[in-house]
Amino acid sequence: MRNLPALVSIFCLFCALAGCSGTVGPSVKGQVLFDGKAVSDARVVFDGVGGSAAVTNEEGKFYLDGTTFKTVKPGKYIVRVSKLVDKKTGKVPDREDYDQLLAADGLKNLLPAKYNQKEENPLIAEIKEGANDLPPFQLKK
Repeated sequence: MRNLPALVSIFCLFCALAGCSGTVGPSVKGQVLFDGKAVSDARVVFDGVGGSAAVTNEEGKFYLDGTTFKTVKPGKYIVRVSKLVDKKTGKVPDREDYDQLLAADGLKNLLPAKYNQKEENPLIAEIKEGANDLPPFQLKK
């Protein structure tokens, strides 16, 4: 019983370190292709309770690493995909300009509208606990 305080301290330290990993939910990897080509700078939204969003890289790949603000809860999601560009320049806006352009109706979507809708959207994902490596989302004209 003399070692009880030491054991409690070690247990608390272990629990604190285990919590430092930052992982709070499933991780999700995927890719967006449009007519067989990678789509960079696309916004991928997992629409539903506990959903989240990611942006694709130059290879059309996205990753939610399971940490706070980059995870989804297990479940079934409608996946909405859009690639919004500035109507004037045709370029993807900087983060600083995005919200202002969106509010001013200054953005246009380069992908078919059906992929950014909740209703009649063909993109569905089932997310499970742990690592999820989704098949590519194959978008067509």
